[in-house]
Amino acid sequence: AQVVKALINEARLGGQLHHKNIVEIYEFGQVGAHFFMAMEHVDGWELGELLSNCREKSRWMPRSVSVEIFMEMLNGLEYAHSLTDESGTPVNMVHRDLKPGNVLVSRGGDVKLLDFGIAKADNNLYKTSADGGTKGTPVYMSPEQVRGDALDQRSDLYALGAVLHELVTLQLPFQGDSLITIMHGILAADISRPLERVRARFPQLEPIVAKLMAPAVDDRFANVRAVIEAMRELRPSLPPGPGLAEWLEEIGNDLSRPRMEGDWGSAGPPSIPGAAGEDAEPQAREAAKRARSTTQTVALNPTTLGGQKRRRKKQEEQPKGAGKTIVLAIAVVAGLALAAVGGSQLGKNEGGAEPID
Repeated sequence: AQVVKALINEARLGGQLHHKNIVEIYEFGQVGAHFFMAMEHVDGWELGELLSNCREKSRWMPRSVSVEIFMEMLNGLEYAHSLTDESGTPVNMVHRDLKPGNVLVSRGGDVKLLDFGIAKADNNLYKTSADGGTKGTPVYMSPEQVRGDALDQRSDLYALGAVLHELVTLQLPFQGDSLITIMHGILAADISRPLERVRARFPQLEPIVAKLMAPAVDDRFANVRAVIEAMRELRPSLPPGPGLAEWLEEIGNDLSRPRMEGDWGSAGPPSIPGAAGEDAEPQAREAAKRARSTTQTVALNPTTLGGQKRRRKKQEEQPKGAGKTIVLAIAVVAGLALAAVGGSQLGKNEGGAEPID
């Protein structure tokens, strides 16, 4: 029921969003007991795939490309944030789940935001978060979103800062051996280490990231327009480099190709780890690898963080190696896959060697 409510909210909001930097929703309906949503097809990749490719190939994303992607994201978000109802009253939309996995990049260099399924707006038909709870992707959440506080559009600005940090450094701003550790890092409100990484790689953007990710809401940019203006002021000082389309053409052979025949072919659909007759261990390892380089949207109750912290302290008193496994539930269209994720650091550069320019 919650999934259907989220789909309805997304269809109602997305159906009002018509912008070149937002994936278009064409139709939402029901056939029998099944709901469907018809959306614009973008021939390309998730931004997260491009970042993963950079890590795997040990190469930086060109600074000029990072800036271009970020500016296009800003244009789409400004439009979404300015959405009004039929009477012209702002609906105060907050996306709540901005992350590389919710940004599509086409082969031609178009950048589009998607997935407004958990977006909050004054005219939402359904409420999809429980009282005192929060939804989103923890590693990109603002401190107030982690706490489950009331959100305004400046929470999206914090998430934009986290994405910009990743575009520049290929790392998540806050890192640790579990999502709980990362969320406590966000709540600690110390962004000095993320800013050090940005300063080392792209110093011109350090003040932008600092203001976007300011722990206190009132210390951030007032709105997306203010971020756009700040970026435009920086433009003359930014290093030259290839455009997004040019860079994609250069690395295109290294990127995945879409399945064009419209079905899974003779190989059939992907296997579910742990299914009867399957060797679950290799598949679980592969799922765990994917889980480290991508992130999942979840529903959280922030009041449990304190309990998690106490339990973690108790686990630390156990013999070395105990309590190190995180079980991550990954929702798949075909079913539910469970992947056992070991205690490796989440959010670090997974590419091994230091990237090269």
